[in-house]
Amino acid sequence: MEEALSSLLAKTRDLWENRYPCGEKGGWIHYRVLSGDELDDVITLLAIRKKPSAK
Repeated sequence: MEEALSSLLAKTRDLWENRYPCGEKGGWIHYRVLSGDELDDVITLLAIRKKPSAK
């Protein structure tokens, strides 16, 4: 995730840094997509997303 953040838009990095915490490294962001570049960032974030470990 840290590697990908450097290639994302400043808006995306800011939203990630200020996300609502959930778990150790996760969180929720509210991303209002207003451009194609922002949509690309959201798609990148979704591709990186990991599934929770099975308990």
